[in-house]
Amino acid sequence: MPAATPAERPSAAKPPAQSVAPGAAPTGVNGPPSAAAAAPHEPPALAAAPPPPPDFVGIAAARPAPPPAPVEPVISPDRLTLFFLSGQDRLSANAPTGLRALARRRAGRVIEVVGHGEAIAEDPASQQAALVLGLKRGQTVAAALQAAGVPASALHVRAVPFGRDATATLLD
Repeated sequence: MPAATPAERPSAAKPPAQSVAPGAAPTGVNGPPSAAAAAPHEPPALAAAPPPPPDFVGIAAARPAPPPAPVEPVISPDRLTLFFLSGQDRLSANAPTGLRALARRRAGRVIEVVGHGEAIAEDPASQQAALVLGLKRGQTVAAALQAAGVPASALHVRAVPFGRDATATLLD
């Protein structure tokens, strides 16, 4: 086999020539990096929370389903929080125990009961429906407190549209 001529011999690949503007320092393989190349890239700042869904008249935005409600009441010295299943006003099986304990600590004080009604929007119709559920929840808790020996005159019941629970708080 005859020897290859210099034009036929493979040559080492050379990097393409870089053009440099007059007065600028070269960049890349053979020169120092430019200031722009050396500066770290800063990502844009992120918002603290996602934007709210758009508000279109006559169209309700889909909202994520609320997490399932815990069944155990949350008890603190002067407050009891009772959780309900979505759309329901029935107390859990464990609720009467917490309500009796709160009734024993009452010592003549008034108990404020607040029922929360699971409103899914801020429009008046949604809030009105939620207030009905919140009031039913508050009345259910008040009835259980009366069964535990608290007189009706020592109970203040009210409802709010947002939330999935009811609270009973000893007032000073």
